[in-house]
Amino acid sequence: MIVKTEAVVLKTAKQGDTSKIASLYTDSHGLISVIAKGARNTKSKFGSALEPLSIDEITFYHKPSTELYLLSNADSTGKIRKLQSNSEYLIHGLMIAETIMNTQAKHSPNAELSFILKESLNELNRASCDPFVIFAAFLLKFTNEMGFAPEIEMLFDISPLEHITVSLQNGCSCIHRSDKTIQLTAGSYSIINQINELSYESLEGLNLNFNQRLEVFSFLVRYISYHFDKRFVLKSAGLLNYG
Repeated sequence: MIVKTEAVVLKTAKQGDTSKIASLYTDSHGLISVIAKGARNTKSKFGSALEPLSIDEITFYHKPSTELYLLSNADSTGKIRKLQSNSEYLIHGLMIAETIMNTQAKHSPNAELSFILKESLNELNRASCDPFVIFAAFLLKFTNEMGFAPEIEMLFDISPLEHITVSLQNGCSCIHRSDKTIQLTAGSYSIINQINELSYESLEGLNLNFNQRLEVFSFLVRYISYHFDKRFVLKSAGLLNYG
């Protein structure tokens, strides 16, 4: 069966002398793997469409009996050259792609998740927000779509530097510490609330320092790990020393 659908290129690898294997998140079939024969040739018909984080209109041959589909065509629909030429924005985009790779089962389409993925990459390409803020917003939207969004609270009459205990079960502040809680400064917790509540446009003036990024990253990674009941690791985050 021939399938035409929109897809995001999450990851590629060399195959043989001239081909590529690509992991894609598609509107129609969710996470799939395809082989693009001749994609590494100078005059390949795929051009730059198979660059990581590209948003493409693709055509592939779907066979239920195989896990690796043959890609016959790919045309870029979303130009993301700014994203791909800025290392900090690119790495945050790769962290978003790695989130999909690490959490989604193959052949399980999710239209809303596909929309959130493309929306976040397009926002990174606009380069109008702190890239970490866009990444954190993506993870919060992701948790909501997966059914375990944190219930981030408004904090009142507390110093931004004061530490609070936050539950990994629901994201609420709590009194008692345990292996199901994490310590955060009230300031970082309030930042998570802002990112969770505001649109991308409203977040354009929000810039985090490195320590704030580390705290927010640590909370989100541990929160997602708790709800997937396995360690949620983003290797690409090590490039920015978040790990």
